[in-house]
Amino acid sequence: MLVANVCQDNRQAHSGQSMACKAYALDDGSGRLAAHSYEVGGGYIFETFEYARIVGELVDEYKGSRSFKIFNMQPIYDPHEIYFHILHSIFDCLVLEKGPPPGEVVSSSLRHPCNEGHQDSLDSAFQQLSLSGNVTVRSPRRRRTLPSSRQGSLSPIPTDRSFTQMEIDIMRCLANPVFWREEGVHVQDLIDNVTVYHPSITPKELSESLEYLIEAGEISYLDDWHYRLSSASHTGALDGDSYSSVQFDTHVSGNSIEHPTALLPLGVQFPGYTHLGEALPNWVGHLISKYCPEPRFNPDGAQKEAWLQSPLLVYDYARRGDTVDGIQRQISSVFLPEAKSKLDQHIWRENEALFVTWVGINDCALGIDPKKRLRELFSVQEKLFKAGARNFLFIDLPPVHRSPAGKYH
Repeated sequence: MLVANVCQDNRQAHSGQSMACKAYALDDGSGRLAAHSYEVGGGYIFETFEYARIVGELVDEYKGSRSFKIFNMQPIYDPHEIYFHILHSIFDCLVLEKGPPPGEVVSSSLRHPCNEGHQDSLDSAFQQLSLSGNVTVRSPRRRRTLPSSRQGSLSPIPTDRSFTQMEIDIMRCLANPVFWREEGVHVQDLIDNVTVYHPSITPKELSESLEYLIEAGEISYLDDWHYRLSSASHTGALDGDSYSSVQFDTHVSGNSIEHPTALLPLGVQFPGYTHLGEALPNWVGHLISKYCPEPRFNPDGAQKEAWLQSPLLVYDYARRGDTVDGIQRQISSVFLPEAKSKLDQHIWRENEALFVTWVGINDCALGIDPKKRLRELFSVQEKLFKAGARNFLFIDLPPVHRSPAGKYH
């Protein structure tokens, strides 16, 4: 993460395209740095010398030059965050030049790996890093393995209470690839990230939040210095018509959606309410029970422990008879509002979520202009991209001439 002055905010968007390339010049006090991002729509326009909080990574450019690839960029309104950043930068520079003060532990980015992992407890480690305070030293609890129905994006919570906002922000930090290392996310990176949103947090509060997440099976660690999210499920969000429908979309009756679990991976009793008759699974049911990589759902008996720990959960919004207009409804009126309303209780893991769309046969049957429909289809996909979707699968039309209607009519 970078806190910097935005010296320039240049935008380049090709005619007819909504995906804009934004070029910035940033200054974090150590010199100017070129940065860029790609974003759908106009977005926030930064004024010259406005401060911003930026998450991204350094990338190699032409002839050995480097620039900053921006994943997320937000304006800073609290001056105390800027003051904290300036003081932290001064401290890091002094440590690099003069070495750490006597008895102090330096920032994770400056610490030699051989010096890590020697603290007796989590609280003690926090006290010697960026946080201060008097807490009772105690050893953190070891991770207890729990069969969890909430592992991955948009899944129910297996604990006896909802997560606090601080616990959610901790998991968001651990899910952010910017902070990943082979051994996990370093506790100092975690502290630096969480204190941006919770500047008055105490070592005891952070310690207890981590211990709760460990006890709940949401996170694990190698030592008191490195944390990571526990193994998560893979998530599929599906939009389409009768070929894909399992009638998971309970918004038809005005009810709120019950999230899929390891025991109900479709959100309804397997195989769902398909349009094949005799309670037969459609391709979605066959995918999770026969054709996806192991572990797979077992519709006939007890589930394997591997499946309970890492299931494939399907959010199937497909509805019989839907056209591209229906896809727009499924995404804009059902999925996105539901995802937003559950944001405080569910963590989105973009690298483990696949968004599948299979639609078009009803549009063709109605003789609708395909060019217009394709524009509408990909316009609504951009909404998914802005919400965090990164993996997309589009299924083409089936061989219509081999269908009953194609054969006999």
